[in-house]
Amino acid sequence: MSALEVSASRYSLTVDATQTFESLSDVAENESGDRLRDALAMALTAKVTYATVADRVVTSEDIRPGPGDSPDLTCMSCPAPWSIVKTLESAGFLTAQNVLVELTGDTYLSEGRSVTIINVVKPFTVVTVDYGFSSSERWTATDQSDAVPAGWYLLGEVREHFDTKAIACAVGMNELPDDVVAWLFELEGFGASTCLAGCSSCGSQWRAESGDWTFHPDGCDVGSWVYDDADDFHADTIACPECETGRVGFTVH
Repeated sequence: MSALEVSASRYSLTVDATQTFESLSDVAENESGDRLRDALAMALTAKVTYATVADRVVTSEDIRPGPGDSPDLTCMSCPAPWSIVKTLESAGFLTAQNVLVELTGDTYLSEGRSVTIINVVKPFTVVTVDYGFSSSERWTATDQSDAVPAGWYLLGEVREHFDTKAIACAVGMNELPDDVVAWLFELEGFGASTCLAGCSSCGSQWRAESGDWTFHPDGCDVGSWVYDDADDFHADTIACPECETGRVGFTVH
């Protein structure tokens, strides 16, 4: 298992939730995933965006405001990635299944995270539109994403409570594992539910599980301790509660 860099301070013991998705990007096909991520990001940042089939040439008449909008343009004025995904699903471009949601209280993640399986069944592109100060005077298609090809994808999102904060990664998959969640937790650097603590001087070792701050001895004859009672925080380490002279560092798996 690969250990994640831990931030240890008086009121926090966490790993960067976004960092945990790096292991997924390392083993997946990224070109098509980058296209999906860029398309979703474009839909998030522009005021008005439309999704359409990949080979569609969008003209100014297609985006004329008011009645008569082209039926094969799907408006995506959505505030969050998951809302955009659901809009694309309703329009028949893809299917989506959320397979993992983890909140901060159950792990050592700095923020919650989620993973969604996406199957793009109809390649699509995203078009941004500028309607100017008055939509009745001027309208222009300002940008268009690269086509997102058909296939399987995994979308990783960082969350605050149940609301998506940001897209952490989008990766293409040549094929899906039989058990996606189990496969994810087998990746080095993805798991964040076990915290190990060890003293550099006396060699004492402890472990805590599932976001808990109570550390129990791990293969050595020492006492348990609670992170709330830790002392002398410095450079993501604490004073050793056993020998009191060494420094205890942390790793998360």
